[in-house]
Amino acid sequence: MTIKIICDDSSRYNEYVEKIVNHCLSIKELPLKVILSLEEPLEDFPMKQEQIQLMNDIPCTKEESNIIEVDHLKIDIQGRRVWKNEEELTFTKKEFNVLALLVKNVDKALTKEDFYREVWGGLINTNCGNALLCVQIKKIREKIEKDYKNPKYVKTVRGVGYRFSTS
Repeated sequence: MTIKIICDDSSRYNEYVEKIVNHCLSIKELPLKVILSLEEPLEDFPMKQEQIQLMNDIPCTKEESNIIEVDHLKIDIQGRRVWKNEEELTFTKKEFNVLALLVKNVDKALTKEDFYREVWGGLINTNCGNALLCVQIKKIREKIEKDYKNPKYVKTVRGVGYRFSTS
């Protein structure tokens, strides 16, 4: 399948393409690969065009386990459920998406930009985005940590972002 993008406002062309690509890449369950290419010279077209080729023949790897257990926590990524000491917790959609991103990248420092791209689809103003992310992290810590002021699991990586720690 090939998708052609024709943009009437050429000054916003790159912005539109970036939003479309970020949205496609943020859908983890889709077995696709996005390739940006210009097959014909731009001067042949009155407006800028770019093709996004979706390659469905490239296998997508699935996670081996969708349930992560750490100490008193149990997180079911696929079922979007979390338990602390056998008690099921309630998370908003954004809170769970932030937690899921952290858990899928255990012991890896994720940048704030990683969260903006993966959780908010790249459609976030970085001036207010930092506050949004901080609020989500605080809410997650309050729910899963024994002492949210001294977190064991969701750690701050100064100058970078956050990391989900199992140690």
